[in-house]
Amino acid sequence: MDGMRAIVDEKSNRPVLEKFVKFSVALIVLPVATFFGVLQGVDGEYGRSLLGKLGLAENKHGAMTVGALSAVLVVNIILVLFVVMALKEDSAMTAQREREEAESSVQTTATTTVTTSTTTIPPGAKEDTSKAVEEREPNDQEKEPKKSK
Repeated sequence: MDGMRAIVDEKSNRPVLEKFVKFSVALIVLPVATFFGVLQGVDGEYGRSLLGKLGLAENKHGAMTVGALSAVLVVNIILVLFVVMALKEDSAMTAQREREEAESSVQTTATTTVTTSTTTIPPGAKEDTSKAVEEREPNDQEKEPKKSK
């Protein structure tokens, strides 16, 4: 139980838990409301004619069948919405993580460049900038032309 408290108390988990609770309540309330709403709706004259067209007007179970099918449809819609939101949230978190990694690598590179390019010249010493880049002889592999196959 102590681990559960730690999960709930962590601030980064709060939005996830709120979405979870909202979808859980929706999965309980909306299908039941849909079932009874459809049941009440098909009791009227329009509902009976609709059931007659579907071939379900012969018995009282026709209205319950339509209500149950509607409730199942609502459950599936809620589940699809939950999966879509989870995928969007995951891709947004991945993009944010990549952005943060890129920013931290740029900051590290800038810091490294600054620290490695700074040189200290002792007082009284003359700076020799005439040979900033040393010339070197190419080795044997560089002298030979590359053979094409």
